[in-house]
Amino acid sequence: MKAVAAVTGASMALAVAWLLWLGSHRPAQEPHGPQPRPAPQPGAVGPALGRAGRLEAPLPPDERERRDYSMRRAPLMRDLRAACSGARADCTVADRLDTLDITLEEPWAVSGAKLRDRAIGLGAESYGFRRLRFFQVAKEGSGREPTLVAEVTLDSQGVWTTFMR
Repeated sequence: MKAVAAVTGASMALAVAWLLWLGSHRPAQEPHGPQPRPAPQPGAVGPALGRAGRLEAPLPPDERERRDYSMRRAPLMRDLRAACSGARADCTVADRLDTLDITLEEPWAVSGAKLRDRAIGLGAESYGFRRLRFFQVAKEGSGREPTLVAEVTLDSQGVWTTFMR
């Protein structure tokens, strides 16, 4: 009886060793797991690879909206910045996404009306702008913030109205 138990035990040990050897020497198979993802699209929600190949955290909804507007407005902003550079002015979008701020180094009479007409002519409303604000830079050394000199708003009928301050 002891001989039968010894032979059975040895057979089982040999079977386990054979299975382990077979598992470690099995040829590689194609993975059946998830396939690689396509590259993320601009404006996609979720993590994305950054410039250096690092994983970036998803943007909050308001920052994603600001980024999307910036991407769509790039042609308009490029043309406006070119016009502003010749007029010694600068244009930015500050807190409100529907407002374009233009800071003038020269008086309104010199370049403000031209820049207003240029922005409207380029279709500022089609890029989501409903208000243009013009600021005059304070005299150098005064320590004052730029002063609001004009505000141009778009009404519900699609008419732009200029309010001088």
